[in-house]
Amino acid sequence: MCDQIDSVTVLYVDDEPDSAETIAAGLEREYERLRVRTAESVEDGLERFAEGDIDCIVSDYQMAGQNGLDFLQVVRDDDPDFPFLFYTQTGDERVASEAVAADVDAYLTKGGDDPYERLASRIGDAVAAFRTDRRLEEHLDRMTDAFCAIDERWRLTYLNERAAEMIERDAADLLGESIWELFP
Repeated sequence: MCDQIDSVTVLYVDDEPDSAETIAAGLEREYERLRVRTAESVEDGLERFAEGDIDCIVSDYQMAGQNGLDFLQVVRDDDPDFPFLFYTQTGDERVASEAVAADVDAYLTKGGDDPYERLASRIGDAVAAFRTDRRLEEHLDRMTDAFCAIDERWRLTYLNERAAEMIERDAADLLGESIWELFP
């Protein structure tokens, strides 16, 4: 929830400037801990993301030039865990399914009884989880023992430097590989 985290800077990307400004103003008015910047295209959004001074991206799906899935993929290629939410005018089951498969943090449709509360809550949840994971990774990186984490399919999701040294490979190259193939 937004009330449980410090200040959050959100990048809201929508090619309809009036809609973007309305949503940004509504979020900031209702939740004083949110600061919302807007961008009118995927290209502008990627530039602001590259600047590194945002905590979360909220994007429309339907935009001129590129769609939100293209945007999500570029962000995921740069930082697989960065908080990214879709906030779109119309729900589309196919798009929602593709977004979930691409590991979007939330897929919400605009409107409803209290759209700002719902959106702010999901932003807060995504940012809090991201910050917790980053703090844990920082702690684990300081460990002198080898440490790795795996998912439910026994694929590596994290290796600290010592573990990568023991395997004699770059940690980034090992992520997603089955632990059973590395340690038969």
